Amino acid sequence: MAPLDPRLVAEAGAVGAPLVFCTQTGDRAWGIPAPADEADLRAAHVLPVEAVVSLRAPNETIAHTAHRDGLDIEFLSQDVKRLCLALLKKNGQALEPIHSPLVVATSPWHDELKELSFACAGRHWAAHYRSHARMLWSTGGTLRNVVRAARVLLTGAHLLATGRLVTDLPRLADESLRDLLAAGSDTLDGPVDQAAWTPRHDRWRTAFEDAVKSSLLPASTPDAARSALDDWLVRIRLRQQTDGDV
Repeated sequence: MAPLDPRLVAEAGAVGAPLVFCTQTGDRAWGIPAPADEADLRAAHVLPVEAVVSLRAPNETIAHTAHRDGLDIEFLSQDVKRLCLALLKKNGQALEPIHSPLVVATSPWHDELKELSFACAGRHWAAHYRSHARMLWSTGGTLRNVVRAARVLLTGAHLLATGRLVTDLPRLADESLRDLLAAGSDTLDGPVDQAAWTPRHDRWRTAFEDAVKSSLLPASTPDAARSALDDWLVRIRLRQQTDGDV
């Protein structure tokens, strides 16, 4: 594994709130070549109990952009309750950062959350992957969006078939798609003949829908998983109140 970029570590450390995790997301985390001067960080933090129980609505999101030594960083962190609610609403944008292979900061709570998030999986998650792939494909314009749409469909199909998440596109791609990834970031940002890619996209989409139909996952998040996630949330909130950290 490549060493952590100290600029990302510094950005995570400057949040000013206890972090459950901070991971790098976006194309680089999903095995798609990306510009070297950009990075996306996603995190979960724990608000103090005083902020949660106050009459004033807490600010549950920390979002900003930063520039550190030539690297443009987009940072977004959500309070753990907001993240848990997003998981229960089949939000893949909440699920995937939890499992990103590019970890900047972590904790034992993060390890527990990984397994709890899988327990929340159900066939209803198909809606997120279907709509996200449709948006990327309709945006078109570059090979990058075609590849991103492929990644979403292949990741979604694997999740629906196995209940586990594989976001690394090279692990899911066929040889021709892996060759395209090997061509580098500049190639992906070039124009695309979308009509030429339509037959392949249709195959990915059909494979996804077949995975939905044959999935053995429950229709929605089981009550036991919901209760376990709630228990995790209460425990981490109380730990922060007691220790001031997680």
